[in-house]
Amino acid sequence: MTAGPNITSARVSASWQTLPARIREFAHAKTPRIAPLGACVVTGLGTSEWPARVLEWSMRDEGLSCEFVPLSRFITDAPAGDTLVLFSQYLSNNVAVCLREWTRYRQVVIVSALDDTQCRARLSELGITLSSFTLLTIATPIERNLLFRPLGPALMATTGVSSLLQACGLPSLPLEAIASSYESSQSVNEVDDVPCLVLSLGRDAGIASALAWKANEALGQPVPSWDAIGFAHGGFQAIFDAPKSDAVLLLPDVLSSRVIEQGIRSMLEPRGHTLRVFRTSGAPAPFAYDAAFTRYLLARIAIGSRDLEAWPGKGCDGAMYNLTNIELKLA
Repeated sequence: MTAGPNITSARVSASWQTLPARIREFAHAKTPRIAPLGACVVTGLGTSEWPARVLEWSMRDEGLSCEFVPLSRFITDAPAGDTLVLFSQYLSNNVAVCLREWTRYRQVVIVSALDDTQCRARLSELGITLSSFTLLTIATPIERNLLFRPLGPALMATTGVSSLLQACGLPSLPLEAIASSYESSQSVNEVDDVPCLVLSLGRDAGIASALAWKANEALGQPVPSWDAIGFAHGGFQAIFDAPKSDAVLLLPDVLSSRVIEQGIRSMLEPRGHTLRVFRTSGAPAPFAYDAAFTRYLLARIAIGSRDLEAWPGKGCDGAMYNLTNIELKLA
């Protein structure tokens, strides 16, 4: 186990502990009026993929049309839909890739930590002119200088998604149950600085992908996400001879879940790998998984030496991070 305190870990962990109270505060807050979403297209980058995937999961759970797309989709073949929803805490330069296509949609909704004045100023900097859009401001502590931002995306996934579901004529998310889930998530057994991977079943694949993005940033290592059954077709073989790995299994409450868990365990444990099973609870599945997984990541960060404010590669990603509408017009 890696020894020594991690200063940025303490900062991130202290911020994360405020999440349940912030969720409960939103239950009494007023939100902007949003037109019905219709067929929804949603996107988000990095940890902002998390709230985007939660919106997709939640709308599909109600039988509504919602498709998560990566940002590059707006360069290759922008998807059709009624509403474009963008999750981005501070509107990074490259979100211009999707916002430049705003005329394809009946409405645009931006979910951000910026207020109206800040958002309009930022859009101007990006060379984007929107005739109209709806802004959902989710006030968060400043996480701008952190690579791993657990609090802001979690608030956007709860409070932001809840507002968007209400625009569809659906009930709000069960915010009290979600807040309680974050308070009482599974404790984490002893952790080590080892490779990590995420396994999922069925429609939880998008959730697993978003959690893997969070782990990429938190742990500083590539974290793959695989279908639990598909894991037997390449993923397992890829880690077979590795000294040790942590495999996180997102396990929904279905009849076959025990068979899947036992099968994965029988493959991993004889080779010295650890299986960590995160189950659903009283909260909707994405939030139960996120509560347990983030607690796991915080435990990993605490025993590591990774600096989340001055990380390797900082400032070296400009070619893609700083891709703006102006540059795209010149291409």
